[in-house]
Amino acid sequence: MKAQVFLGTMRRLSTGRLSPRVSLLLLLGTAVLVTGCSGKEKVEKEAVVGKVTLKDQPVSGVVVFVYPNRTEASVATRADGSYTLVNPPQGKVQVQVRPVPGTGSLGTPVKDAPSMEGGGGSKGVPPPARYGTAASGLSFEVTGGRQTYDIPLEP
Repeated sequence: MKAQVFLGTMRRLSTGRLSPRVSLLLLLGTAVLVTGCSGKEKVEKEAVVGKVTLKDQPVSGVVVFVYPNRTEASVATRADGSYTLVNPPQGKVQVQVRPVPGTGSLGTPVKDAPSMEGGGGSKGVPPPARYGTAASGLSFEVTGGRQTYDIPLEP
């Protein structure tokens, strides 16, 4: 379908039946359609993906990778508890699952709190407080490429 639209536009352009301005707009629009609208989700080559659950329920929180030098890489979970941490540095990490900023320790909303863009779905349950600390007991080794790390939490 896209190829037919492109060929039809090119024929009209070559015969000169369209104004130059319209021709340019059609050509640019067609190029965008052909190259950028595949409808497929981009798959990151360097990422850690997984799902955070508590008693088989999705967790609404922030997954934090803490490196030995105390730097952090973090990402909010989606409404279904899944997460994708893109391009994390390699190495052994201590993992924490913190409540979404703007919620209390029990996941209750805090007035006028900022929201997390692209994640932090409110449909999940909040993580137990102990998983948001250095004593979470969770660890993982980021080795590069695409890795899966599911995080089943206990109450």
